[in-house]
Amino acid sequence: MSEQTLPEREPQPESPAGRTGLLSDYSLEIFAAVLLSITTIAAAWCAYQSTRWSGVQANNYAEAATARVESTREFNRGMQFLSLDANTFLQYVDAFSDDKTALLEFFETRLFRLDFLPYFEEWMATDPLTNPDAPRNPFVNLAYQEMLFAESDALEIQASEKFQAAQDANQTGDDYVLNTVFFASVLFFAGIASQFPSRRVQLGLFGCGVVIFVIVMARTIGMPIE
Repeated sequence: MSEQTLPEREPQPESPAGRTGLLSDYSLEIFAAVLLSITTIAAAWCAYQSTRWSGVQANNYAEAATARVESTREFNRGMQFLSLDANTFLQYVDAFSDDKTALLEFFETRLFRLDFLPYFEEWMATDPLTNPDAPRNPFVNLAYQEMLFAESDALEIQASEKFQAAQDANQTGDDYVLNTVFFASVLFFAGIASQFPSRRVQLGLFGCGVVIFVIVMARTIGMPIE
């Protein structure tokens, strides 16, 4: 009785999925492509935002410098008025000591600045000649000092706020640059993973890329947008 031989089975073509397991070659390539695409867009967005925040920083620094210059100008202007008021007041005191009534009236009606006159009258109302608790002179009045330097102080505050805003913008731009570097590392891990024959090495590198991507993307989403 002749031995009957069975026909040999033709080898089955390899599945497009490649290896079986946690992730096939095909699935890993798909995930890597998606990760590379999203990371590339995110890195470009961070680079764009870094450029935008650099512009905000420059504008705020320029506005801070302008406000500080204006503050100095207003301060010098206030000092000039203070010097004028003080000189006029000293001349008034000399006229008062000489009992020149007509000259005193002339000072009060014509020579004192209108902005200074209310504070002078308020000081005179305290009877400084006989009242030991009266202010030594009208220039110690805080309201008078505020009147002279209020604009300068306001501009100085504005300059400080603009300077701080510029520093904040600089920090935000630096943070976006740092995110771009991290996204570049994600591109490295995802791109190099498929170059190793070992599945464990592939998954390890790809996993590192995914972890970094998730952390940096969460950080990016929470950052201000210009």
